[in-house]
Amino acid sequence: MRSRRRRSRPHPRAPCLDRWRGRGTELAADARARQDYQDDVASGAIPPLPVWAGEGVDLITDLPTAADLVATLAAQAEDILAEDILARAGRRPV
Repeated sequence: MRSRRRRSRPHPRAPCLDRWRGRGTELAADARARQDYQDDVASGAIPPLPVWAGEGVDLITDLPTAADLVATLAAQAEDILAEDILARAGRRPV
């Protein structure tokens, strides 16, 4: 079970966000809602950046190309699988 860290920042509260929370499909088709959002950003009621995107965003320190990212993920997966195979065989990774 994963432990839950306490959020360092609360979700922003703004009438525009509260009104549309959980109604994304409707929101996408509503021009007035887009204007309400832009008005709230302009007035400072909500921040212009998505601070509600998750605290993991703070861990991003680089912007690799898609090819580099896929290569890194593949290499990490291969390492994990190799360690698992060795562990199942009763051997330790080198």
